[in-house]
Amino acid sequence: AVSQQGTNDRQVLRQPVPGKGSKKSSGLVFIVVIFGALFVSLSSRGGMLEATDSTARKPTYGHYQYSAVNYFEEPKSAAKSSVIIITSLIPSHPALKMINATLASFRNLKGLPKTAPLFISVDKPKHPTPGQLKRLDQYIANLNATFGIQKHVTIIVAPHHVGISGNIKQAMDLVTTKYVHIVQHDFAFARSIDHKGIVQTMEEYPEDLQIVRFNKRANVPKNTDRGPCFAMKTPVDDVNGLRFTKTNGWSDNNHFTTKAYYERLFKLFDLDYTDYGKNFNLSVPTENLMMFHANRNCSKWGQHVYGPPNAPATLDHLDGRHKHPKPDLTNL
Repeated sequence: AVSQQGTNDRQVLRQPVPGKGSKKSSGLVFIVVIFGALFVSLSSRGGMLEATDSTARKPTYGHYQYSAVNYFEEPKSAAKSSVIIITSLIPSHPALKMINATLASFRNLKGLPKTAPLFISVDKPKHPTPGQLKRLDQYIANLNATFGIQKHVTIIVAPHHVGISGNIKQAMDLVTTKYVHIVQHDFAFARSIDHKGIVQTMEEYPEDLQIVRFNKRANVPKNTDRGPCFAMKTPVDDVNGLRFTKTNGWSDNNHFTTKAYYERLFKLFDLDYTDYGKNFNLSVPTENLMMFHANRNCSKWGQHVYGPPNAPATLDHLDGRHKHPKPDLTNL
């Protein structure tokens, strides 16, 4: 009908009708055009309102994009690194606010690929209550709904309580890249870190730089870092525009190393420590085992920390267990 009306209008405009008739015809055409435009406008507006209303009712998944995929920076070289995030039940679960804040801080890892394999490894409580299991199940469901849809993300759930060592191992067994970040779910990266430069330095100095820890405090000789190896001279103190500080200690706070390093580390659990009155197994935290070895050979097992001596902390502890006042996560 609209097409036919348009044809008639064109025919009227082509007919040479003189005098007043011409004015009446022109007026009629003008009125028809105005009403036609108004009708189309109202129809379009109704369609837009309908579409908007439909969009409002339709489930949106924009929050799914609030994951690690948005906070990596594309490197020139091919991906060589994976990320393992270890997580376990905390008071804020099943909410994802804590792990989201940590993932958001990955923007500080300059040079880590957008599609770097990400493994979220979930431990279970040692003696869970029914309420804890319910919250954990919902937390795992939220992780799967939000991050499991990403092709580069794998979520691993422990069959029972495995501790931090077992939690790392169940994810490490799936890693296929040479390098790997180990990240605790409540430790966010607080400042810019040259991931690509660290990889380059490890490639060039594989024996001298085997593991880099990101410090939760300034790089000072304190607690387990204090000792004869702190700030000792090494070939990687100042290379590729980066500075590293050798320490006496070993911590499972966020760190970067190779899968081969962890394969050697896990074999240390198999040694006989009875002469030392120790019984290390995978139920024991990794840092307990490694501090035992670092105390005896810090030049071999003591970690390097990112940055020169006295450099500020590279991590922000988000305090997932609420031992201290909760931090403001809104600006992360």
